[in-house]
Amino acid sequence: VDKRLDFLQETEDDFFAAYSVAGRKRYKVIPGDTLWDLCYNKFDIPLWLLERYNSTINLSQLRIDQQLTIPIVRQL
Repeated sequence: VDKRLDFLQETEDDFFAAYSVAGRKRYKVIPGDTLWDLCYNKFDIPLWLLERYNSTINLSQLRIDQQLTIPIVRQL
């Protein structure tokens, strides 16, 4: 467990060494959206960051018209 937590912390530290969150926006889920598509094609953000900004939502079960908070990421 400790190695996994260390890895996750290191991943997050590496991300924030190169990027910052400049704001956030709302997004309404449309038919065909998947977590992969949203994170890596539409918004270019890591899944863990999307999860952090939507901690009260079960992202494994996206629903059409569901509102998500999307962090706006800027490279440093």
